[in-house]
Amino acid sequence: MTGRNEDALNNLYENLRLVCYQLPHFISDFNNEFLINTETDKQINEAIKELLKTNLADAFISSELIFNLINAEDDSEIQSLIEAEELEA
Repeated sequence: MTGRNEDALNNLYENLRLVCYQLPHFISDFNNEFLINTETDKQINEAIKELLKTNLADAFISSELIFNLINAEDDSEIQSLIEAEELEA
């Protein structure tokens, strides 16, 4: 992997770490601010919370893959990581 690509991955990893840290706070803020007065409000709240939880899980999975790619010993390990990810998808 070239130095520029490794830098790009490191920057993305750091940004995703921030997302993983901040998203739970966003979810909490949403829960505290969204008033549920009707059944439709409740459905909206649940739909948004589920999507945010999915986003958080995806951010963790992405950051883990990027971390492993950055720390891979060689190209064969990188290939293995990519192949494993493709199988998961």
